[in-house]
Amino acid sequence: MDDTGCLVVISGMQPVRKHLLKEYFTFPARERRAVLVLLALVVLFALLPRLFPFLVKEPPPPFSPPEAVALRHTAPEAGSTASRLERDGQPVTNRTSRSPAGDWFKGELFYFNPNTATEADWKRLGVREKTVQSILNYRSKGGVFRRPEDLGKIYTLHPKVYEKLLPWVRIPAEPAAQKTVPPSTQQPEKTENTSRPSRLLINQADAVAWQRLPGIGPAFAHRILRFREKLGGFVSVNQVAETYGLPDTTFNQIRELLVADDSNIRRINLNTATWEELKAHPYIDSRTARTILAYREQHGPFASVETLRRIGSMDDELYQRIAPYLSVE
Repeated sequence: MDDTGCLVVISGMQPVRKHLLKEYFTFPARERRAVLVLLALVVLFALLPRLFPFLVKEPPPPFSPPEAVALRHTAPEAGSTASRLERDGQPVTNRTSRSPAGDWFKGELFYFNPNTATEADWKRLGVREKTVQSILNYRSKGGVFRRPEDLGKIYTLHPKVYEKLLPWVRIPAEPAAQKTVPPSTQQPEKTENTSRPSRLLINQADAVAWQRLPGIGPAFAHRILRFREKLGGFVSVNQVAETYGLPDTTFNQIRELLVADDSNIRRINLNTATWEELKAHPYIDSRTARTILAYREQHGPFASVETLRRIGSMDDELYQRIAPYLSVE
C-alpha cells in the first residue's frame, strides 16, 4: 500500500475514536434520572440530622403524684378545676393526668377518697366492675377505709392496680370532735384492732382476716388468696408456706393459728377435663397433663383417682400432691 493509502486509513480512525469516547461517557435518560435521584437522597440524608429537632417535638413527661401536688402552689386561678389538685386538705375528683402505665392500665389517675368515691369514679380509675361492686358492698356493710393501705382489704383488687392507685388515695383526717368518744366505746374498738384470731380457717378467711395475722400485709394476703384460688383450696396448713415470697419466719409465726378445712376443695374431673384445665393447676405441668389425657384416650375413663398410679411417670410424691384435687365424677 502506498503512502497515500496509509494517510487515508489513519485519518479514518479519528472519527471512530471520538464516537467511542462519546458513547462511553454519555448516560441514557433513565440513568441520568437515577443519578439525580441518588444525589437528592444523599443531600437529604446529610441534612436530616440538622432538620430532625425542628420536625419532631418531644412530648412533655407525665406528671407524677409529687409533681402534681406541687402545682397547687402555682395555680393561676383558685377556682380552676384543671389546676387545683387539693384545697384545705380535701381531695378533689377532677382528672389530673393520664396514666403513664402500660397498656394493661386503662384508667385515669386522680386524687380520690375511697370512702366517698362513686361507682363512676372507681370505673374512671380503671377498676373492674366486679371489684367496684365488692368495694360498694364493703362500704354498705359498714366498712371504712381509715388509711390508704386499707384499700388492700379488697380481695378482688389486682395488686398492680392497688400499687398504682395507692399514691392517689386521700382520706381526710377526722375532726377532733369525732375522735372524742365515750370510754365505753373506746375499749371494744381497741380490742378489735389489736386482738388476733385464735384460729383461722384457711379456706374461708378473707383478705381482712389474713391481715390480722402477724407479718401479713395486703400484698401477702392477696398472694395467699390467689394461690388458694389456683389450687382449689388448701388441704394442708403447710401449703400456705408455698405462697410466692412468703418468708419462712413469717409462716412459722402464724402456723399455730391456721386450721385446714377441706370441705370447700374444688376438684377436677379426670374423665372430662381438658389439657388447659389440667395444666392450669399449680401442681400439674403441661407434660403431666398430656400423659393423663393420653392414658385416658388409650384405656378409657378412669375408674378411680388411684388409677393414676398405673401411669409410669406418675411417682408417689406427685400423686399424693394432686390426688386431693382430682375426681372421676
